[in-house]
Formats: sequence, structure tokens, C-alpha cells
Amino acid sequence: MNLLKTFCVALLFLSSVAFAQQDGDRSSALVAALSTPKNQWIFNHICVPVEALPESGYSNRDFVNAYLTVTQVRWTAALEAKANGNEHASMKELANILHGIIDTYWPGRLQRDASGAIVAFKDCESLGNLPGVLSAEKLAGPDGETRKNLVLLEAAVIARWKNSRPFDEVKPILESGPIKLSAELADSPLLKRP
Repeated sequence: MNLLKTFCVALLFLSSVAFAQQDGDRSSALVAALSTPKNQWIFNHICVPVEALPESGYSNRDFVNAYLTVTQVRWTAALEAKANGNEHASMKELANILHGIIDTYWPGRLQRDASGAIVAFKDCESLGNLPGVLSAEKLAGPDGETRKNLVLLEAAVIARWKNSRPFDEVKPILESGPIKLSAELADSPLLKRP
């Protein structure tokens, strides 16, 4: 059954990439390069591994679209595992999504404007790559009002998971807060500071 699940997730991933390529979406190249066993952690921790980028010229929007594609694949896998009675596998996929939500608000992880929209991402190397990120996560994370908002965001996503709702109901939650992109800087070069 796990082999069938893996095949279905891979098929969904490839069809998402193919669809994105048909539409000329540059994020598909990012998905292919970054959604690998070596680099997939970046979608949990929300940083850009410059050394792993397939080429230059990507925008903030490209990275957000890649994040949303990977999150959709994870969501589909979570719901399929849940439907097949594999609660552990389902919760593992859900945990990856929730981790990404938390890390979008982790202190120093992203640069946001006064409205809370993302204006810039950080290079994973500047954060110490995975060891540095994991070390920072052992320290105090989001607090105060940010922490309260995170609890509400996570509760909204978990409720949709419990009710096996489609990703179309999760995506607006992500786009309205955790991965909300500054409209003015959405097409700015990835990692360029405003």
C-alpha cells in the first residue's frame, strides 16, 4: 500500500510540474530542484538554498508558487493516508505543513512589511543552513500576538484536515497570512532586498 501511495504522490507531483510548465510557470523548475530528499526541508523552514537553485532570475512569486505546489502535494498525501487509515503517515504530512506555517513567522526568517506581507526571503546559508535553522528553533520562537495568530492559523488548517477538505480551502489561509506576498515586490528577484 505504501508503494501505491508513493506512486500516487509522485504522479500528482509530476502532473503539477507538467501543468505549471504548460503555463510557463517558472516555479516548476524550483519545485523540481528543491523538492528532493536533500533540499525538501526548505519548504518546512522557509528559506532559499541559493546553491541549489537551478539558475538565476527567479522571483519571490516563483518561490511562493513552488511552496504552494509542494504543500498541495503534501496535503493530498495527508488526506490519502488518512482515507486509507494510516493516521501516522497522514499526520506526518500535516506536521510538515504546520511546520512551514510556524516558520514563516519565526523571528528573523522572513522580511515582512508593516502589513505583514513578505517582501524578501533569506538565503538558507545566511541562517546556517539546516543545522543553523534547527539550532535557532531550539530557542524561543514567535510570541505574543504572533503566537496567538499562529494558533488560529494552525487550528484552521487542522480543522480542514480533520474534515478532509480540499487544498482549495487551505490555500487561501496560507496566502492571506503565512505566505502572503507583498503585491509590489512579488515579481522582485528572489533574495533581493527592498
